[in-house]
Amino acid sequence: MKTSLPARLAVVVASVAGLAGCVSEKATYSGRPRDQVWTAMVAVAEQPQYSDWKMDDNIVYVDDETDRIVVYRSLRRIKVRVGAEEVRQDRQYQFEIQLEPIAKSDSEADPLTSTIVFSTLQPIIPARLTDEATRYFAAVGELLGEVKEPEAPRPISTEPPPDVRP
Repeated sequence: MKTSLPARLAVVVASVAGLAGCVSEKATYSGRPRDQVWTAMVAVAEQPQYSDWKMDDNIVYVDDETDRIVVYRSLRRIKVRVGAEEVRQDRQYQFEIQLEPIAKSDSEADPLTSTIVFSTLQPIIPARLTDEATRYFAAVGELLGEVKEPEAPRPISTEPPPDVRP
């Protein structure tokens, strides 16, 4: 059975929309009580720090009963590259940040281990969510006093590059 072009396009569009839809990232913090993790989560959501974006809006709803934060954020910047025209970039984000509950049936759960789930409430390019989640998790970790491991140094070659000319 042969399918029509519009039907095939509909399947492709639905597949792409599914990939770019609701995406989540998780991070786990150990050695801190849940209330300290929650306080850090709220502080980072309410006062985000960006070095390369200007924040136009940051609307934050905090639900202490369900350990859930919803963020509506608008960012903008002008990107300047040598030899190219300035490019204005705008981003609008809608996030849900959830402190996962400890299961009542899990008697062996460590009360000093908390997991945060960072999800989008809108279709988004997954890499953008990952960037925002990574920035958020790092800021929460910094407030909690986590020490960041330095990146391993990359080896520097002292040999000249091979001659690739024919």
